[in-house]
Amino acid sequence: MNSPPPGAPPNENALLLDAKRQEWISIAQGRTEPAGFGSAITFAARMTARRKGKIGIIKLSRGDCNLARDWLGEGENSPYEHLREMQPAAGKTRPIKTVGMLCIQGGADAKNEEMATAYAANLKRLINSARTDSGNPEMFFLFGRIPAKDDTTKPHWPLVRQAQQDLQLKNYAWIHCDDLTLFKDGIHFDTAGMATLGRRQARMIRSTSNR
Repeated sequence: MNSPPPGAPPNENALLLDAKRQEWISIAQGRTEPAGFGSAITFAARMTARRKGKIGIIKLSRGDCNLARDWLGEGENSPYEHLREMQPAAGKTRPIKTVGMLCIQGGADAKNEEMATAYAANLKRLINSARTDSGNPEMFFLFGRIPAKDDTTKPHWPLVRQAQQDLQLKNYAWIHCDDLTLFKDGIHFDTAGMATLGRRQARMIRSTSNR
C-alpha cells in the first residue's frame, strides 16, 4: 500500500486529537495536516490496513527543542508537560490506552557538547517517564535517528546519533532517516520524506511488536 492519493477521503479508522477543541477527528490531508501531508497520514494508512478497530494519534510538534532542558524541563513551556496534559484530555471523550510513542528529535542537542554527551541518559529518562506517566510500562518507543549532516552549527550530531542507535531498552527501536528528502532549508523533511517516514514507522512497529 502506497501513500493515499491527493484528495483521498478521511481515514475513518484513524483518529487524531484536536487539542484546541479536545475532540477526536478522522485523519485527512488538509484537515489534520494543514500543509497537506505529514507522516501521520501514511503511518495511519499502513496501521489501519492490517488491523481491526480504530487507532488514535496524539501529535505534538515543537521546533528547535532540546532533550536536555526543554523536553525534560518542567513548567508550561515544557513540550513533555504539554504532552502529558493532552493524554487525560484525550481520554475524556473515549477510552484510550497509550501503546506507543514516535519521536523525531535531536538536532538541538547536537549544538552543545554537554547536551550531546548526556543524550543517552536523557533519552532513557524520557522513555521511562513516558511509560510511567502513560500507565503502560511496556509502551513501545520508536525514534527516528537524526540524519548525518555536515553542519557547523550542530557539530556534535555523531554523539546524538550514536546514542539513539545504541540505546538498549526493552520495546525501543530506531529507524534510518538519512535518505529522507528535505525542503530547501536542509532541515525539515518534505512531503515525500514525511510520507516515507510514516511508512517506515508503521513497518518497524509491525515487525518488532504485536501491536
